[in-house]
Amino acid sequence: MKMMSCKQLGGACDKAFHANSFDEIAEMSKQHGMEMFKQNDAPHLKEMNEMQQLMQNPEAMYEWFENKIKEKNSMPYHKADKTLLPQLLYKSSVGEVEGIQQCFV
Repeated sequence: MKMMSCKQLGGACDKAFHANSFDEIAEMSKQHGMEMFKQNDAPHLKEMNEMQQLMQNPEAMYEWFENKIKEKNSMPYHKADKTLLPQLLYKSSVGEVEGIQQCFV
């Protein structure tokens, strides 16, 4: 499991999103953004406006998205999540174990 913050995803706060994939993190961030929009949170609204401007340029948006995926993939697993490794190894087949071990390299 990896973690990215709202700020790392172009937001305005340090709320942490924990998930196994970037898609899961992006969905959590989207839900958080919708909550902040409903609350009319000024710092988040400012960041949302900047993101909308970025989205006007498809190449820039693609580059931003690719950089966020690379950032997420380069981050080490959150230290608290390593406590799950023995459980994962016990429940996994050999192929899955090799995949899990590669995540911690």
